[in-house]
Amino acid sequence: MSLGEETQIPSDAGGRRDVRCSGCGALLARIDRAGLCIRRGDLEACIDGCFHASLTCYRPRCRRLNVVRLTTDT
Repeated sequence: MSLGEETQIPSDAGGRRDVRCSGCGALLARIDRAGLCIRRGDLEACIDGCFHASLTCYRPRCRRLNVVRLTTDT
């Protein structure tokens, strides 16, 4: 498995940011005022605080490792 790439994620006017795979562009998560939110099927996980996350792309032909660093205001 290769090392993930850490990228800057631009925000929209509402402060929301999409976390997309750096390899294929698939939507992996969203960042908003609540923190990092990951949704897959019936599962939803929202994480806040100061952390880094390693997200592997779910697409079978990609599987790229993506690294996200986040600090939320509490």
